Amino acid sequence: MEENPLILIVDDVPENIEVLLQILYRDNYLFGIATNGEETYSAIENQHPDLILLDIMLPDTDGFEICKNLKSIEKTADIPIIFLSARVELEDKVKGFKLGAVDYITKPFEEEEVIARVRTHIRLKQVEKQLRDANKSKDKMFSIIGHDLRNPIGSFKTTLDLLVNRQDMFKGDSLNSMLKTLKNSADATFSLLENLLFWARSQRGKIKYLPTNINLYSIVQGLEFLIKNSLNEKNITLNSFIDTDINVFADSNMLQTIFRNLITNAIKFTENNGTINISVKKNKFLEVSVKDNGIGMSQEVQDRIFKKNEHFTSFGTNEEKGSGLGLMLCKDFIKKHNCKMWVESEIGKGSNFKFTLPLEKIKQ
Repeated sequence: MEENPLILIVDDVPENIEVLLQILYRDNYLFGIATNGEETYSAIENQHPDLILLDIMLPDTDGFEICKNLKSIEKTADIPIIFLSARVELEDKVKGFKLGAVDYITKPFEEEEVIARVRTHIRLKQVEKQLRDANKSKDKMFSIIGHDLRNPIGSFKTTLDLLVNRQDMFKGDSLNSMLKTLKNSADATFSLLENLLFWARSQRGKIKYLPTNINLYSIVQGLEFLIKNSLNEKNITLNSFIDTDINVFADSNMLQTIFRNLITNAIKFTENNGTINISVKKNKFLEVSVKDNGIGMSQEVQDRIFKKNEHFTSFGTNEEKGSGLGLMLCKDFIKKHNCKMWVESEIGKGSNFKFTLPLEKIKQ
């Protein structure tokens, strides 16, 4: 869900601020107010507005100087600035545009003009952000295809070539070992492809969010059967402490994907004979915990795992390869439920992935 855009109004005349607020309040914007340069920089630092309406004449500085400073700093350079001024000389307008302003609004204010110009630049800012996010998603996808998908497919091909070209070498246990390698490679490739396709569709808004009242116990029980082989390979115990009467208001397909990814991730980074515990805590939302006693992760890794523009490859306790895509997909799906996801982890002590879900809706 997109937050309402925040507009910072910078003017030292209270009447001008009041007029702008009256004109713009109907569009449900959020507002910040500043009356001089010092207040402006402080407001930008604390609020990072989506648009600045900036008066040229201020008591301690001028709008041109503020604009120049903001455009020279990477953190604030992308904030669109519309100058406010009673001065309509072409020279002033050209100066403002050269400094990086996107538009001018002259005083006294015309209501329709103010609304139209502000709407236009807010929309342009939103489209620009969508394009940046799309580029990050594209870069992430190509990175995964180039690094993480190529290796399991390459391993699969190499093993098949050996089986086809040197059939005489493989009998009994050695043949079973090769077939197991093929299966593991195929499973890893399929899982990564499935996540990649889900994630690509999610980024394009192609996955519909269809929440219903769902029994959480049944979801987890159904997944236990699907991941049984993975658990058995490392002799890992999966404990579910979810009562049979726990229901949530969620999208069933998304929820299955979330649990599948979190449990398989826990298996990957847990040693043989380890333990994975799934538990819940009921408050305003249902808080779900998927906790393992595996190898854990550093704070640096925790800060990176949910970022789209980060690519890093990690390896499980049996050299299972991870791209982090499944965790990003989980966070995307949790966000569609207007809920949150986070991780608590310590190296050598395991990881605890937590997320919230809406409780079931009771029919009146």
